[in-house]
Amino acid sequence: MTSTDSASPHRSLADGTSSYHPAFKAARWLLLATVLVPVVIDPQAWFPFVTTRAIFFRVLVELATACLLALALRHDTRASFRRDPIFLALLGFTIATVIATAFSPAPWRSIFGEYGRMGGLWAWLHLFAFYVALRTFFDRADWRRYLRAAVGVALAVAAYGVIQYYQDVLRIPWEGSGGGAIHATIGNSGLLAIYLGLALGLLFLLRGLDPARRRIPYLLAGLTLLFAILLAQNRSTILGGVAGLGAGLVTYGLLISPRRRLVLTAGIGLFGAGLLLPLLASVPAVARVVSTVPLGARLSQGVDQTRVLQWHAALNGIRERPLLGYGPENYHLVWSRFGDPEMLRYTDDVLIWDRAHNAYLDVLATTGAFGLLAFLALWSVIGWTIISGARRGSLTPLEGAVLIGLTVWYAVYLFFWFFDLNSTMLWIAVAAYVAARTSEQPLIRFEAPLPARFQSSLILAGGALALAATLYIHGYETLRLTRVLRRIATATQPPLAMLSDFNTAFASRAPDTHHTFLLYSTYLRTLRPKFPEMRQDPALHAALDAAFTRAFTAVELETRRDRLNERTALQKARIALLAWAYYGDARFREIGVASLHHAAELAPTRVGVRIALASALETDGRLDLALAQLEQARELYPSYGPTLRAIASLYLNAGRPEIAAYWMRHAFTQGYVENRSQIATLAEELVRRGQYAAADSLLSAYFSRKYGPLFVWPAALGDSLTLKDELRLGQIWRETLHRRGEPARAQRVTSAMAQWCLGMDPGDGAEIDLPGSRFQIAWWTVDRLSGGRFAGCRAYAGRKTAGRGYPLRGASPPQEVSHSCDVRAFPCWKSRSLSR
Repeated sequence: MTSTDSASPHRSLADGTSSYHPAFKAARWLLLATVLVPVVIDPQAWFPFVTTRAIFFRVLVELATACLLALALRHDTRASFRRDPIFLALLGFTIATVIATAFSPAPWRSIFGEYGRMGGLWAWLHLFAFYVALRTFFDRADWRRYLRAAVGVALAVAAYGVIQYYQDVLRIPWEGSGGGAIHATIGNSGLLAIYLGLALGLLFLLRGLDPARRRIPYLLAGLTLLFAILLAQNRSTILGGVAGLGAGLVTYGLLISPRRRLVLTAGIGLFGAGLLLPLLASVPAVARVVSTVPLGARLSQGVDQTRVLQWHAALNGIRERPLLGYGPENYHLVWSRFGDPEMLRYTDDVLIWDRAHNAYLDVLATTGAFGLLAFLALWSVIGWTIISGARRGSLTPLEGAVLIGLTVWYAVYLFFWFFDLNSTMLWIAVAAYVAARTSEQPLIRFEAPLPARFQSSLILAGGALALAATLYIHGYETLRLTRVLRRIATATQPPLAMLSDFNTAFASRAPDTHHTFLLYSTYLRTLRPKFPEMRQDPALHAALDAAFTRAFTAVELETRRDRLNERTALQKARIALLAWAYYGDARFREIGVASLHHAAELAPTRVGVRIALASALETDGRLDLALAQLEQARELYPSYGPTLRAIASLYLNAGRPEIAAYWMRHAFTQGYVENRSQIATLAEELVRRGQYAAADSLLSAYFSRKYGPLFVWPAALGDSLTLKDELRLGQIWRETLHRRGEPARAQRVTSAMAQWCLGMDPGDGAEIDLPGSRFQIAWWTVDRLSGGRFAGCRAYAGRKTAGRGYPLRGASPPQEVSHSCDVRAFPCWKSRSLSR
């Protein structure tokens, strides 16, 4: 630490009092409170790990900025902008973001982002103001307080994560992990890992500032943070950490002496390992060794294919709009136009990809070439400032090495991830710390007080009103809206109460770019089964009529704000088709189909859009056009199970069950085994037409795909609803086999059904609407097929059905029960004493 460390730049002010001004003190405490962001959680808010803490951070920054402006109006002010290259670089990136927002096809979303991310221009403006406030109000003593507080909060988060991981061992009822990757208070293991990593770097930095303190507390704190990082099991953070450690060692070796070859060699080796470790871990000989460790096994898998697909889409979007991009927060538009259907191999079509999972490609795709150049310039200026400061003596060699290591760590991590407030806030703070140590003077100095003037008082009054409006709209109203959305998403209130909540949400002045409308259209779809009842009730009819009016008004507003978003077009189609179902007006049907066509044009590679359009056309009776859309969907991704299932449904409705069975079996081969009701309907239609072979083939393919061969079927299926559906399919299959003249296979199906029933505890569930309850089937199957030798099964079934509405006594046995089933397949035979 240099001899100037003890001198505060604010103590040399002309009047000597401005650093003790109440506004100055308040700003310091407000900025210090930002370290609490990672532990601010409101369970009652929509996206509790994101929205609440973003509001908290922004309110603190807004208040600190208000203090800065108030001091600037009342004091003679001196700025040192030109002597802070990091400030100029950050200003350049912010200006590039403003320009990209102005030319964005969805500027409203680019400004405010959405509640799941809380990004956009508004977020970067607050981060920029955060940097200016830190550079203005913090002196050396404040920076030490900030570093200690930040590390202390990170230690609390790490301890929370460790307890979360070992909750089963400690017998503590905790939320989350329980042996998997921890997420602590961050909500995402990858975002947690880098936050703790940056905090670990700040701990080393703090150790350099306090060399006289004992080493043991720092050692324990460092081990705690490192252990929690490993429990987060994030590859990107580990790779970035290894590369950052190598870069720090290289920097340290260059700064202390060019003769330190060992340090330089070790640093270069670690830096290269951090960049090449995924390639090395994928080598078969190395993979066999590293795969024994959970994190090593993930490293040996290489880069996630989902990320590679997103990077390809981002590059295609960059070619489309290379200079200004699509605007901040609009990567989802890139994915809509250029998303690869191959993503369906790994995820479902309903997932929304709003990040490229590469901050550099994301910046290039959303802010264009100008934004990327400004972004890279910011990184370069930070690195150059650290090196030059260390060479001049403003930073010690250890500080320079730690800061370079932190910068490289975060830069490598962002190659696979995106900005998140918890870590980005620390990154901005590190940049402000570097600028403060190297320039050794604040960004803005407040000197002699100025006499009160009418103009300054008027500006202060206007600023106070603007601050109050900002705090109300972006603080109170936004938090209130997120709570209303949370209540809407989780509550099961009557329709009138739910619609009232939606009216409250729509009337809110808080900026919302998508979620209110999305939840609204989703809720209207849940009301469809109640349409006949609601038409008969005057109050409900009036409420639903007003709801449709509100929905069409909201969708038009969303379309103007985000005209290239196919999800908005899909929701418009959903609302129109629901209105068609409710009012019976064919004009709504045409609006819905036209909106689906528009969505298909906006997202030509999205399979789900084609399936939705085909469903609407099928409902309208235009089967040929529906089949054409499904064929296009199959061309986009041939092995997508829901597409094949939709084709089967189309042929079933067209009266061609044999062709439908072929496509349904094809869907099973691709892993699709849902919608048991449709499968049962198809099988019953085949049996009704006497096509037993086709029905047998269909049900055999279904059960084999889901459970495997008959003799390894599970003893219990889970909830009573699943059991009811599977027993229905099993009985159809048993009847089909009997009609085909295959009693031996029918006996094996009966045996498997009995295992399901005996392995199922009825609890307090309702009786299954089949020939006898599930325990009747189990009793008759076991007792009758074994010649009455298993009285324990009968007694067990009697106890389970007693008093629960299962009429065991006097009930007739199920039909078509064979008397030659192998009883060794039953749970009673497998050392299971049911008579205890």
